[in-house]
Amino acid sequence: QVGTCKCSCLVALRCTSLVDRPWVFLLRTSDEAMSKPSGLGALAAVAVLLFWNVGKALADGFGDVETGQGQIRVVFSLTTIPTRIAKIQRVLKAIVDEQTYPLDAVYLAVPPTVTDLPKWLEEFNATCRRPGILKVLRMAVDYGPSSKLLAALAGGGESGSSTTLIVYGDDDVMYGRDIVEQHVQAQLAASAAGRRVAFGSRKIAIGGGQRREELLEATGTISVFASVVPQTVFQISSLPAACRLSDDYWISHNLLSAGVELDALPRCVYDFHRGVWPESLCGASFHALLSVQHIDALSETVIGADGEVERRSGGDWREQLSRYSRCATTSL
Repeated sequence: QVGTCKCSCLVALRCTSLVDRPWVFLLRTSDEAMSKPSGLGALAAVAVLLFWNVGKALADGFGDVETGQGQIRVVFSLTTIPTRIAKIQRVLKAIVDEQTYPLDAVYLAVPPTVTDLPKWLEEFNATCRRPGILKVLRMAVDYGPSSKLLAALAGGGESGSSTTLIVYGDDDVMYGRDIVEQHVQAQLAASAAGRRVAFGSRKIAIGGGQRREELLEATGTISVFASVVPQTVFQISSLPAACRLSDDYWISHNLLSAGVELDALPRCVYDFHRGVWPESLCGASFHALLSVQHIDALSETVIGADGEVERRSGGDWREQLSRYSRCATTSL
């Protein structure tokens, strides 16, 4: 509606977001200012700012966007270990409080070896900006690092849901504010095109020739609809350490076997040459958390000749790729 009076113009704009929330904006300017080019320019600048904010409001409403299967639910899932759990508060706050896309739930899978939770974690839902979003899953069965996905499916009750999008990652990375939003946008576009895809920001390949396999690395986050994850992934709990500690390979291998594509996010892709997630593509503050990164790190774990863990330090990315290859041989 537009109303006029002697000394000013009042413009009221009302729109409805994707979640049917009303947004009302008021602009006021003088008739005299409107008669000057500079005044029109200023109004245009305000309009640009206005519609940018409307766009942000619409983005906040993505939680009620529907795919061909219905309204989607978006959750984030990660796991931790006894030696790290006291140090991941910042990681959880970045996921629960700071994401531009409002998550429906955040699952933290805790293995049976964790008996007591840190006080800050027990009180997290009472102190964060979005109370009740964090769900601590006490696992009866420990799937190892794969728990970052499998616990959400089993313990979180998301298994088989065609409308639940799971974004999962690691407990030693500070994720950029819009990484969940990027996953949602990519998955909605893929769904509209009839594709079944897992998206990630780090994609690598192992092997050569006919044995070459691509995989996504969860350190940069991965997203997948719960319904396309095959039940074969749960077999990991009975496999040798080379597979149990190769969650990225094991999950990617089973997704590919089930006909799910593995693809990089359209925007946020890790720069392996510089060793960073580019701020211009992935947002600010997307980086490894050094205070946690080297604590019993999978990338530094060494598997002995007997196929079991020899030590949890001293290895590097070459050892990790070797472990993937050993798991590939086991899973043939």
